[in-house]
Amino acid sequence: DGERKQDPDQLARHLALTGAQVIALQEIHHTGPGMSNPRLERALAQLDGDWDYRLFPNKPPNEKARLCGVAWNNKAVTPVGESFRIPIADDPNDDFPIWHRHPHATKFQSATSGKTDFILISIHQKSNGRPRGKDEFFTRRQRALEGRTLMEALPTVQKHFGDEKDVIIVGDTNCLDVAEPSLASYRGGGLRDLNLLDHNTHLKGSAPFDRFFVSQDQPEFAHSYQMVLSPTDRRSHEERVSDHYVILTQMELMDDDD
Repeated sequence: DGERKQDPDQLARHLALTGAQVIALQEIHHTGPGMSNPRLERALAQLDGDWDYRLFPNKPPNEKARLCGVAWNNKAVTPVGESFRIPIADDPNDDFPIWHRHPHATKFQSATSGKTDFILISIHQKSNGRPRGKDEFFTRRQRALEGRTLMEALPTVQKHFGDEKDVIIVGDTNCLDVAEPSLASYRGGGLRDLNLLDHNTHLKGSAPFDRFFVSQDQPEFAHSYQMVLSPTDRRSHEERVSDHYVILTQMELMDDDD
């Protein structure tokens, strides 16, 4: 919302097709009072249910563009307390900053008492646009550090919410292929990559940027797989909705085991 003037009606229709009850947001602009986006609000108001959302500040606290966030249907899930700004600091030994879109974690519990709860982390990693004078692997190394530091901080997130089992990390990794070290950090930290086959999630080229990572060996995610909602009219989709496709996954609703 800024570079692309998304149409709230078109966005609402597109989101309604997904049937999603929780939506991880990236590249959302803060355009209203407080941390808000009126266009997003108009879209959510057209969806079935009782929708709310949160936008999270970037590392530069006054920045209004390209924020991450989360939206949810209160009739399906409710947030547990406030969202948690994950404690990740820049590495002073490196010549580039990390996590410009600083990650936050939100815990949700099912609206059905005693059923599944989970921690959701919406991410947007470093893009592939490298600074002048840097080699072609510069941003890949930057993303590698982002993945490593997020996984190092994950136990702090789990301790904060008192939940060590049910974690979902989702968003725009900007990774060009499954072999990137950033993605290996997530998989090595006990998460399952639902886009191991590198399916394209972007309108231009072959870019498997967007991925879900879910906790391994958890029954809620045993049948989770990634789907991509791709339009036939790409130009209209880019103008009215996004230059990325919506990715989807599902989890089982069952008795909570923690």
